[in-house]
Amino acid sequence: MAKKKNKNKNVTTPKAGKSEAKKGKISKVSEAIREEMRSIIAAAKEKNLIQATATKVRQARTFTTEDIYSFIGDLKVKTTNEVKKVVHMHKSTNHATTEKPKPVSYPESIKAEASNDKQINSMSYYDRWYSLVSEEMKTSLSDSDVDKMRHAFDKKATSYKFFWILAILKIYKEKENDKILFKDILIKMVSIAWGYVFFEKSEFPKIDQLPGYLVKIDKMIESNKSTKGIVIDSVLLDYYDKWELNALLSPLLKNVPYRFLSTWIPFTSNDDVVAKSNYPDTRCPYSLHEDHIVINPIWGKYFLDNYNKLTQFVEKELRSYLKIK
Repeated sequence: MAKKKNKNKNVTTPKAGKSEAKKGKISKVSEAIREEMRSIIAAAKEKNLIQATATKVRQARTFTTEDIYSFIGDLKVKTTNEVKKVVHMHKSTNHATTEKPKPVSYPESIKAEASNDKQINSMSYYDRWYSLVSEEMKTSLSDSDVDKMRHAFDKKATSYKFFWILAILKIYKEKENDKILFKDILIKMVSIAWGYVFFEKSEFPKIDQLPGYLVKIDKMIESNKSTKGIVIDSVLLDYYDKWELNALLSPLLKNVPYRFLSTWIPFTSNDDVVAKSNYPDTRCPYSLHEDHIVINPIWGKYFLDNYNKLTQFVEKELRSYLKIK
């Protein structure tokens, strides 16, 4: 038995040396991926992919900071070459100038989405996260994406949808800031609607409360001499809190932020729409948050490039809806 033990020792001695060398390689790999993780977390925070609570994270099917760090536990299965590939993918995503893919037809886009789903499900945990923060998957809109915007107005009981998207388009055009507060959207909705309520011969449905809200605001302006002759936007911004305009106008946002996304996210509940709007593969125009929306980057570029065409289309549909000749 003693001889057998000695023999085993002789065999294992060189393996121990290899093990130390391998350990050194793994250490370098770990350090490389740790560095890469920092950039991933930064990108995730910037894109609002990390949710406020664990519940929202599960609903949105994104990953928490803890999830990201848990990848480090699986680093032993990553080789140096694999790490280099991933690092190269991240760098090429940020800096490479690749030709934009051409829009595809509706049936082809459905097949592509199904194929992407299979591919994403087969990805490792690490690579799935990388696909979420990668801009490569979110650089252009397909024909079906744009078609969904057109069908966003198919169902409507009030004029709110029209003023909602017109307000978003105008604010984004003016500021080019992805984050837009609900407060700013409400103010812009009233500003745009002002002419339709007081100067156009519009026929608002009886269920539509917007004209009534504007009449109340008009009375507040008339009773306050300091507001006369000032642009509506400025008045509403300056007196928003004093006149408690949020309480007055908040019914405008009771349904429309969620129902507008129905062509992208079949409606079940407001909470469900909020969660799914934050999942990148939904490809809807904006994600919903507590007091603001965030414009999807692929839609942001489209909004700017096609601003005149989009606003003219929405205004034409609105005038038809309000029976304005």
